[in-house]
Amino acid sequence: MLTKKYNTIDIETEGLDIDDAINFIGIHTFEDENDEGEYIILQPGVDSLDVLNELKQPGKVNIFHNGKFDTKMMQHQLNIKIPMTHDTMLLAYLCSTAPELIENRGKWLSLKSCAMRLLGVDNWDVELSKKTSHSRAEVEEYLKKDLYYTRLIYQKLKDLIDKRELKTYWLMLKATEVYTQVELNGLPINIEQLEDVKEEFEECLLDTDLQLQAYADINWNSPRQLQDLLYNKLGLEIPMYTNTGQPGTGIEALTKLKGKHAIVDLILKRREFDKALTFLKDWKEREKNGRLYANFNLHTTVTGRTSCNGPNLQQIPRNKKLKTLFQSTDPDWELVQLDYSQMELRTAAIVAGVKAMKDAYNNGEDLHTNMAALVSGKPKEEVTKPERTRAKAANFGYLYGMQPATFVQYAKIGYGVDMTLEEATKIRNSFFEANFELHKYYKDTQDTLLAQGFVTSIMGRRYKVGFKHLAFPDNRQLYMRKILNFPVQSAASDWALCALYEIYKTFSQDEVKICATVHDSIIMEIRKNENFENNIRKIQSIMQAPQLAKKYITKTVDLPIVADIEIGPWGIGVGLEEYGKWYDE
Repeated sequence: MLTKKYNTIDIETEGLDIDDAINFIGIHTFEDENDEGEYIILQPGVDSLDVLNELKQPGKVNIFHNGKFDTKMMQHQLNIKIPMTHDTMLLAYLCSTAPELIENRGKWLSLKSCAMRLLGVDNWDVELSKKTSHSRAEVEEYLKKDLYYTRLIYQKLKDLIDKRELKTYWLMLKATEVYTQVELNGLPINIEQLEDVKEEFEECLLDTDLQLQAYADINWNSPRQLQDLLYNKLGLEIPMYTNTGQPGTGIEALTKLKGKHAIVDLILKRREFDKALTFLKDWKEREKNGRLYANFNLHTTVTGRTSCNGPNLQQIPRNKKLKTLFQSTDPDWELVQLDYSQMELRTAAIVAGVKAMKDAYNNGEDLHTNMAALVSGKPKEEVTKPERTRAKAANFGYLYGMQPATFVQYAKIGYGVDMTLEEATKIRNSFFEANFELHKYYKDTQDTLLAQGFVTSIMGRRYKVGFKHLAFPDNRQLYMRKILNFPVQSAASDWALCALYEIYKTFSQDEVKICATVHDSIIMEIRKNENFENNIRKIQSIMQAPQLAKKYITKTVDLPIVADIEIGPWGIGVGLEEYGKWYDE
């Protein structure tokens, strides 16, 4: 019986995959800081797991370290959903500074790392064969230490965390609950279509390689061989150098070489096919029952934006044939994506008080068309699509103060737009003439960092650098640049987390299954029943004005937040009205 209030919980598994068996479940139960507590070690398939249900009782404080993994595995394999009260990894994340997280990436927030630096204990790790053993005698002492140090870390960090950051902590815990289910749901993928696309791209790659052989027979993935061909044999001018002083052969260097020689376009095309095939092969290997099960992380970026891995759904190339593989293959469900429209620009308008942006959004105008008209001197109705694309690059590129030389490459790589340095400078001047309030925002943000050592977003999240780190001139300049995007990106991300949680709590899994979040969009499967259209509109309403966000935000949202609807395969879906016409037919 678990008669005590506090419980630290940890599991030992055969691996990190969702189907890797849980070998042992450990519980350390204690009443208060002075209670030595007791340990319960359970072996699924051998011991009764009834005691786990007691963790669901009101008043129980369940403490994990990286609890999303443990709770997901138990829910998936044992059909037991354990509520998580605290996660010491998230506490450690919020108690860390940006430099600590950046400089110690990947080894700062693990249980062992936290215990060693916070408690001064020795590393108690054991070899993998013991951690994955089915022998209680081999695992028990190791598991008990995991449980005990999780308890001590919790007791230390609950007093260490700034009380003003507790709201962010509670939001992260809510989001963790959602992402646990998101990871269990997975994102549907059409595996038969994947095979067809893979075959098509393999043929395209082979054809491109045949064309490249007319120039040379080299390993096209070898930077050194490519350097020799481009700069020695073909005599092309070196556009840039790598950090190690080698002539560049990356995407940025090749983009600068476009138009200098026919081979450059072929090499870029080859890279596109090769990269696409890398994704396709990875998806095929990871696919289970027609779905991909990615991991979503709330602790790996210093701005608070969610990251993704295994696979990374946020880095899929801009290729419709890849994106459209993600579609519902169940006739009773439909894939639906709701995407925030220009969320960072809208958030920046709120944060920095940019009147021109606010007016445009409140009047239902297109910000990119407005900028294109301003730069070109044309009436809005005469703005061409290429001109709007250039303006779009400017709105996103210059938002955080990018310089013209950097913008030239940004526009070319990100938007396929060629322009001279003179043109980029002219566009930059026009951008800041229209949005002059941004300069004050930059200065105020940087002054706040220097005065406080941290900056707080309008949703209450903090970006901490610390005076010790800012004392060094190089560090100070680095973070003076880095800090500019935090108040915007962080607030936009936390707004989306509020919406995500509300959607999760509003709908049952039988009607709406959240499958993924990618940048500013939420991708779901929605059951095609009589509530289908109403459910989508309700989700749209939640995203545009989540109730939870009202408890967090400290500024008036004086412009519309818009979430666009896309129904059907990812990237080629249609709006509700068009889908309704097709569905009626």
